[in-house]
Amino acid sequence: ACYVCDLANLTIDAGCNGVDLDTYDVSISFEGNNQYTVTDQDGNVWLSGITAGDDIFVGAFPNLSTITLTISDDWVDDCTLEVGADCILCDPSQCNSEPGTIMVNQMNLCPGATVIADADDFLLMPKQSVYYIFHNQPSVTVDDLPDFDTEVYTTGSFLVNDGSIIPCGTTAYVTAIGAMEDNDITGFPNYDDVCLTVGNTIPINFLCPITIATDEDCDTDTGEFSYSFTVSGGLPEFVAAEVYTITGDFFNGSIALGETISVGPISDGESYTINAVDGNGCEGSLTKDIQCEKLPVELISLEGSATNEGNLIKWSTAAEIENDYFTLSASTDGVNFEEVATIQGNGTTSIQNNYDFLDRNAASGTTIYELKQTDFDGSQAIPGYVSVTRGESSGLVISNLYPVPVNELLTLEIVSGVEVGTSSLTMTDISGRIVMNYTIEIQNGLNSIQVPTSFLASGVYMLEIATAAAVVSAKVIK
Repeated sequence: ACYVCDLANLTIDAGCNGVDLDTYDVSISFEGNNQYTVTDQDGNVWLSGITAGDDIFVGAFPNLSTITLTISDDWVDDCTLEVGADCILCDPSQCNSEPGTIMVNQMNLCPGATVIADADDFLLMPKQSVYYIFHNQPSVTVDDLPDFDTEVYTTGSFLVNDGSIIPCGTTAYVTAIGAMEDNDITGFPNYDDVCLTVGNTIPINFLCPITIATDEDCDTDTGEFSYSFTVSGGLPEFVAAEVYTITGDFFNGSIALGETISVGPISDGESYTINAVDGNGCEGSLTKDIQCEKLPVELISLEGSATNEGNLIKWSTAAEIENDYFTLSASTDGVNFEEVATIQGNGTTSIQNNYDFLDRNAASGTTIYELKQTDFDGSQAIPGYVSVTRGESSGLVISNLYPVPVNELLTLEIVSGVEVGTSSLTMTDISGRIVMNYTIEIQNGLNSIQVPTSFLASGVYMLEIATAAAVVSAKVIK
């Protein structure tokens, strides 16, 4: 069988022997079961009748020559394999190569930009070329070269900052090396070349995209909007003294990495744009529409209590705009509400108004009341909810939650007749998808719990608190 050819397992190893500097030693390794002959590209027979093995010495070849060895099976016709190598110079005294100076078109690379390296002043030996290596070593010398497997990103005279090879936020280095090509790695210098020379090393900062993060706040009492923003990415992440130059609709100036700028108040219905550019010319931009409506009713208080005659619900407003009437609805499960009263509003007013309603048909246990407000044009808003418990109860009650609608933070007031301990707080959207799941601690008496809601989209949610003995729920509007 043509075993060596079937496996294509012929490899070559060549190098200087350290004694005879005029020649270059070549060895081969292969597997096989027969006897074999080794010839060169000129038909010269170097070995014959040999058996397979590792590191079989073929012979010494002239420095700087190119050789091609053919191994043929002595027992099987047409069974041959070829392998080639370039012989490097083994006598350092004959080297007249000199390193050149590498230059790049830019050292700080914006996303999508290309760095181009060039070193055209190397003095090279025959068969040598200049190789550009992108790596992670700040310093490169002939005695300390970047390891191909662990320290080299890529080779070539140009590289795009697109994150595919070098991640953004990385300082990489490019070095020019004059040498012959490695026999095993295409496009990589042969580190065994005794005439190898190393040019200078230049750091390249691969900048991340400039991003603008905002935190927004809507004052529903005034309908005015404010926001704060921070900027990241670009040159300031590498150079502490660098800043971003900001232009936009409501702020123009400079901002440092990690600094927060607050802007506002701004009227509802407008939009704002933030443009950021660093000292290297990298750019980032953000545009958002402002949606911040003033609530038609500015609620001062909403409270409820159990009396002998029924559940008494009282509320006060500081101001009203085009307020036609209030609707009070009741629920015993926090989900299904039934209208129990309609109370006339006061139109448009800037003075305090007080309202109340006695629910004489209130059931025993806990009842949740929803206060809804309707304008003259039919538009509606829900200023808030309140819970009232009639009779003795050791259960769980969500007595209040505010503000309505919620913005950045929801405050829950929970009343418990017993020491509950660890409980779960879950919030779902109208499709039933869980958007929040927390573990909370509930003690005997009044508990005030704050829940972050800035990440929620506008809409209606159902909040549920579950203990080992009870489950209570309430509607949340964002």
